Amino acid sequence: MTIKLNLYGKEDIGNYILLTNSYCIVPHDINSKNYNIIKSELDNKINIICTNVSESICVGNLLIGNSKGLIVPNTITFHEQNELLNFLPEKVLVKKFNENLTNLGNLLAHNELYGLSSPDLSQSSCELISDVLGVEILKLTLGEEKMIGTYCKFNINGGIVQPFLSIEDHDELVEITGVPFIGGTVNSGCSNVGKGIVCNDNLVFCGYKTNQTEMHIINNIMKKSKNK
Repeated sequence: MTIKLNLYGKEDIGNYILLTNSYCIVPHDINSKNYNIIKSELDNKINIICTNVSESICVGNLLIGNSKGLIVPNTITFHEQNELLNFLPEKVLVKKFNENLTNLGNLLAHNELYGLSSPDLSQSSCELISDVLGVEILKLTLGEEKMIGTYCKFNINGGIVQPFLSIEDHDELVEITGVPFIGGTVNSGCSNVGKGIVCNDNLVFCGYKTNQTEMHIINNIMKKSKNK
């Protein structure tokens, strides 16, 4: 079942959480209710790291990561980077992103195998992301939208993409990633599904305004089932 969260009174929970198959990063001052909900769902199988990034609570927006690697912005402080290095699993490779782009989470959607990148990212940045995360990177747009990470979210089971996508673009996503996609919304009609959903391959969280129809669609496409 997809779990609803309300972080800082906001429904765009993807701005504040980075969840992977091997670690979860949340802000220092996340309230105890939300922390305990996340901890309970992770069932002590994944370590929760509490830290800010670039002195900001928007850790989900400033970081790119999966179970193999983590990319941090060049504005991260020495203390914050050490905090991550001390608590991340040893196998996770950490590298600094040196372009003057800090909203990394808006520019890329990815799972453990593939990354879909904004055309605004340079080739050298795409190569860095590919090397650190161990994924194949492909540049594209979602219709006219360049902010791939804002309007797309997917894991190893499937993905949600903003609903105003052509059949051709939808089919391209399926062909590239090898997982099913569906056009949908989150938080009662918002198309920025990449900001309203946080997931790994086993768990899905969504913003507290997400309605039952949206939750049903999210569960069907992103959660493991015996039929997949």
